Amino acid sequence: MLMTSSMRRAQLECAMAKYEFAIIRFHFPDKLVIQARFRPRETIFSLQKFVKEHLRDSNSKFTLCEYRV
Repeated sequence: MLMTSSMRRAQLECAMAKYEFAIIRFHFPDKLVIQARFRPRETIFSLQKFVKEHLRDSNSKFTLCEYRV
């Protein structure tokens, strides 16, 4: 179905309002797992910032990868 941009925006808003938060788990090579709640509109930058805050060396490089069960 063809939709106008305002219709697409309204559909996206409806989908975003469906969930209050998302639970995301960060798995590290040393088998450490950190779990946190994020709002659906939070950016990747905020996820990266969260991970950096929980690393021993905040200057170490890392990559976020998607993994679905």
